[in-house]
Amino acid sequence: MLTGDTITAGELDGKDVFTEIAKPEAVEARAGWWAQKVSRMPADGIVMAKEAFRLIEQLQGYQGEEVLSYLFHAYGTNLRFEQDEFNFVKARAEHGTRKAFELRDAFFEVPEPEV
Repeated sequence: MLTGDTITAGELDGKDVFTEIAKPEAVEARAGWWAQKVSRMPADGIVMAKEAFRLIEQLQGYQGEEVLSYLFHAYGTNLRFEQDEFNFVKARAEHGTRKAFELRDAFFEVPEPEV
């Protein structure tokens, strides 16, 4: 991106530039799988996280990260979870930490597509 050089995906494979490089016939199934995994996250939490990262990027050099950490902690601990979203804090209070992790892992488990 910085040099403008054209590089094929095969040249980048294994260099940790992307999360995953898929064969052309697997792209649709993999994209659907990733979309299904992401859709299980709480929508307002995703928006807050995106804004947090955006603000931190804009404040670099201004020492704003420390001040913003309190703000984002307040936002993050007051998420509104919809009926079909997983609330780890609530699950931990109801079932204990070990069971909450098991429930979280089961909720976010999406079987990978076979290609």
